[in-house]
Amino acid sequence: MSRHAWLPTECAPRDYPAELTYFGVFPEGEARGLALPLRRTVANGWGAVGSTLLTGDPDKPLPERVELSWLSLAEGVHYGGSFSLPRSRLARLFAQGIDDPVEGRRGAWTKLAVGMAPGGDVVVWLTDGAFTRSVMGFQAAPEPLDWAQEEPGVDLAGYCRDGWARALPEARRAAVMGAKVPLGQWGRWRRRFGWTPSVFCPGTHRHLWIDSLNGEREIYAAPDWEDPWPDRAAPLALRASWETAGGEVRIAHVTFDPQESFEAFSRFAEARPADLGRIALEVEISDRFHDAAVTLRDSQIALPLENCKVEVFRQ
Repeated sequence: MSRHAWLPTECAPRDYPAELTYFGVFPEGEARGLALPLRRTVANGWGAVGSTLLTGDPDKPLPERVELSWLSLAEGVHYGGSFSLPRSRLARLFAQGIDDPVEGRRGAWTKLAVGMAPGGDVVVWLTDGAFTRSVMGFQAAPEPLDWAQEEPGVDLAGYCRDGWARALPEARRAAVMGAKVPLGQWGRWRRRFGWTPSVFCPGTHRHLWIDSLNGEREIYAAPDWEDPWPDRAAPLALRASWETAGGEVRIAHVTFDPQESFEAFSRFAEARPADLGRIALEVEISDRFHDAAVTLRDSQIALPLENCKVEVFRQ
């Protein structure tokens, strides 16, 4: 039985906090699960690293299943479930490890991250904090919660609303809490598309970072970076670094509007014949260093993305 140094961690969308009421990740052949702190507000971002507890042997068998329950503060709904993990996929990912082009070394997956979102969406990733790869998604079901025993004399609806408000930045609180909770959104965002980034910088390429809506993160070295993934989710953010003719290193950070990104990729994929091959996401950074054109393209169709935010920094 192969063993690897890993720990569980948790996450939830930044605008839609969760509060764990039970958590356990069970390694193969072990009756006791690896726990995390309970009854704390989690809103650290989808696919991010949260809390950990250092217990037992660092080297463990492969994780076999996840059991958890949580209170979705945005809904006032308690979800839970037990989910078996895909052994062959985990074994392959742990064995492959991580090719880190920034540090120029081979790395290892160190965390099994478990995400929980409104509507009962559950996603599991492997991550080292910089690289993140999706393992599998699940659907949790509403579960009864004896709230009177958990918090005697405390109104559940008021508790959830106050906890939700505290987790949000004041500038975003009214807009987020006043809008409809996007139930099931994080499950839909796991959809994958056959696309490749194509970045045009006014200089010599160095590195490329891709953050996707499904919580995955990739990093590539340039100018000879390759694109080994056959498909990926729609992008949330993209960063590219390059060296100018004067020797300065600059970084462009392109932030996508999540709804525009997902809907554009979905429409583009459905409107084109399958035999046209991969979609190109073209990012053309202007010589003025503060603007970029972002376009989905193949040999027949071009679809500009209009709501991207572009920032350029000196390193």
